[in-house]
Amino acid sequence: MSKYWFRKKQLGFGITPASWEGWLITLVYTGLVALSGRFVLAPGRSDTAHVIAFAAVVVTLTILLIVIGYAKTEGGRGGKPDKR
Repeated sequence: MSKYWFRKKQLGFGITPASWEGWLITLVYTGLVALSGRFVLAPGRSDTAHVIAFAAVVVTLTILLIVIGYAKTEGGRGGKPDKR
């Protein structure tokens, strides 16, 4: 059985890191979003093309995070966490 990186939140919607791999993925995601904001939206680059590029990067990274989270969350999607 593979080790889960995330677990479902006890209250509300979403997942939370449950292992060092989950925390690493979360930190890498946060860092990449911050870096893309720093370099794509650097001072003097706030025209429409750069804003669209930044949005595309953030959407792509978020989809990747969701796919990884879905694959590495205990209990799959929806409902209450499995009691094992």
